[in-house]
Amino acid sequence: MAVAEGSENKIDQSRLALAAIVASVVWALDEHSPGVRASALARLEKMYRRLNEAGSHLDVLETLDWTHHLLNDAYR
Repeated sequence: MAVAEGSENKIDQSRLALAAIVASVVWALDEHSPGVRASALARLEKMYRRLNEAGSHLDVLETLDWTHHLLNDAYR
């Protein structure tokens, strides 16, 4: 199936939006229950490793990586 020009960028933007929403929810939960963010980061790292070892598509790994970066203190 052919991909329309520009649709790749729309997909990237959708994956970035998903990562931002997940990170925002985790940050909000962590405000009320400290430790949620640390737990989410650990789970993301474990899931990334498992999916990477399973040969998952790069888009999946990038989305997990973006979510991980958005959960770092720099984005607080």
